Amino acid sequence: MSLIFKDLQPIKEITHKDILESGLFQLAGSRYMANKYPEIIQVTESTDWDFYCDVSNVVLLNWLASNGVYQVRERNVYPFDALADSIFIGSDFQVIVRTDAEKYKKVIDLIDPEFYRDYLWKSGKNKTSRDQIQAIFNQMFRMV
Repeated sequence: MSLIFKDLQPIKEITHKDILESGLFQLAGSRYMANKYPEIIQVTESTDWDFYCDVSNVVLLNWLASNGVYQVRERNVYPFDALADSIFIGSDFQVIVRTDAEKYKKVIDLIDPEFYRDYLWKSGKNKTSRDQIQAIFNQMFRMV
């Protein structure tokens, strides 16, 4: 079931499968990197689902909100990087609303997969803190 804007109707409970099937959100995080570099980054069934979309996409944001997906805007509740406007937290996924989704995509595509695995992945071998991960991303955003 592929969704287009006119089909974005409230559903019982949005899951990562609905987000994937919609084709309207971009996969992010470890699952994106695992798809791109499966020989270096392996995820499990329990690995969380991260997506992103641009802040200008009001239709998608309203769809998430109308389906009861909780939106966090407070930076003291959830650490944001410099390009994060807010985060929608669903039952088994999160959607980061990006102020510049294009810049985020450029940065994520430039990251060396081994550096990602070792330093940017919360499940990586170095167990980098969320605050440190945000600081690294912020530095990369400045360079693009």
